[in-house]
Amino acid sequence: MSLKDINKILAAASTDLTFAPTPDMRRAKAAFWHRVADAPLFDGGPVTLAAAQQFGTDKRLSKWWTLPGFAEWFQNKEEFRERLEYLADIALDSLEQVLTDPDSNPSAKVASAKLVLEAASKMPKKDPETPATKLESMSRAELEDYVRKNLKFLTAESVPGTLDQTKDAVDKE
Repeated sequence: MSLKDINKILAAASTDLTFAPTPDMRRAKAAFWHRVADAPLFDGGPVTLAAAQQFGTDKRLSKWWTLPGFAEWFQNKEEFRERLEYLADIALDSLEQVLTDPDSNPSAKVASAKLVLEAASKMPKKDPETPATKLESMSRAELEDYVRKNLKFLTAESVPGTLDQTKDAVDKE
C-alpha cells in the first residue's frame, strides 16, 4: 500500500470521526448557551439532553443528541473561542504570505501590515478631537451659542446674571 493510499484512508476516517454540525445545529447551540448564561437555575454541570431541551428551543435536539459526536460538540461551551483562535492563526498565516510574497500587490501589503501592526498594538492610536480643537474651529456665532449652552459647566457656581455678563463681554470684543 502506498503512502498516498494510506493518506486517503486516513482522510476518509478522519471525516467519519469528526462531527460537522449543520447551521441549524449551530443556531440551536448558540441559543442554548445564550439562555443558560442568563439562567440561575442551571448549575453549570455537564449538559444533559434534559437540560438542552429545557433551555433550548429546537425540537430536533433529542434526535441530534443520538448522532455520534453531537453531544460532545454541544457541551463544549468554549468552541466559539477555540474556533476564533484557530481562524486567527489562519488569518495571520495569510497576512504573512501576503507580506513576504515579493509579487504581492503593494496595497495588499500595506493593508496587511496595518492589520498586523494594529493587532500587535504597534500603531499609534488616533487622538480623538480635543475640545480645544473644536472650539478653535467654531465661528463666533457657534462659540457664543456654545458658551450660552454650557455656561453652567464653565463656572464654579451658576450665578444669576452671569450669562448676560458673559454675553456683554463677548459682544465688546
